[in-house]
Amino acid sequence: MEVNELKSEIVRLRITPELKERLRKKAESENRTVSNYIETLIQNSLGSEENTQSSKTENSKS
Repeated sequence: MEVNELKSEIVRLRITPELKERLRKKAESENRTVSNYIETLIQNSLGSEENTQSSKTENSKS
């Protein structure tokens, strides 16, 4: 395994202080860091999107 495979990319974004506080509280309630919580949200969203697209493709073949 290459060293590059272990590194994470950095993504910067701007959010309101209110949203940041909501994220912090939710992450804390799940014993996660804000970064880990956001990463999980993104993975779940993209996973759901992939499943939805796969279903649409399979249905269009029928």
